[in-house]
Amino acid sequence: MDKSEGYFIIWRSLFKDTLWLNGTPTQKLLMVICIGKANHEPGEWHWLGEKFTVERGQFITSLESLKKNMGKHITTQNLRSALNNLEKYHFLTMIATKAGRLITVLNYNDGQSVTNKDTNKEVTKTQQRGNKEVTPNNKDNKDNKDNKKILHKKGININYEKAVEILNYLNEKADKKFTPAGYVGIIIKKLKQFPLVEDYKKVIDIKVAKWKDVPEWDDKLRPETLFTSKFESYKNEKIIKAEKEKTSIERIHEQYKRI
Repeated sequence: MDKSEGYFIIWRSLFKDTLWLNGTPTQKLLMVICIGKANHEPGEWHWLGEKFTVERGQFITSLESLKKNMGKHITTQNLRSALNNLEKYHFLTMIATKAGRLITVLNYNDGQSVTNKDTNKEVTKTQQRGNKEVTPNNKDNKDNKDNKKILHKKGININYEKAVEILNYLNEKADKKFTPAGYVGIIIKKLKQFPLVEDYKKVIDIKVAKWKDVPEWDDKLRPETLFTSKFESYKNEKIIKAEKEKTSIERIHEQYKRI
């Protein structure tokens, strides 16, 4: 076994997750492979004078490459179905191009953090030694070459930058701490349909005015709620109306407190 490729973490809680328990054998294998192939650290490349980045939790691959990783018994149709299901249930997001697929493992940071107090002490000590054999920097040389091919596609990089700007705006306005590795893929997917950053900021402003600090709604100020099928409907709401609704809700809470 070549240890120079590094390692990755599988928390036991994964095996209790609903997606895992209800998944097919192909989906379960694909989940583990995606976690293992995702970049542990951001990677940068320069192309035609521009800089492009694959973030932590992302990797570039192809159906053929994934099939080789999964074994001869996996068909292309099985693989497509598994990928689509994992995207449907928010395990990952995909951006397909002629050069390959940019896959983002959502909530990657939650599963690959080794600073958690429950982490095995020996694993922590191993990391601190800095030995090359156990450096937690997952590499796949072939996929990294594919990264260079796809990352010079300006559309992907521009949408990534837009998505980060939108996510940062949401964090600022809603007082959240969402990370790009976990959520930027959801926004990139929606940017294909709605490319204007101002539309997203408008929705954020509307829903922050309506939901922020309201117990039943504050948790809904997150990308998978704001930027889904109701996005266009949210976009056409008015901030004034939202503020009035929020005030009304707050009034109800105050009445309950007096009872």
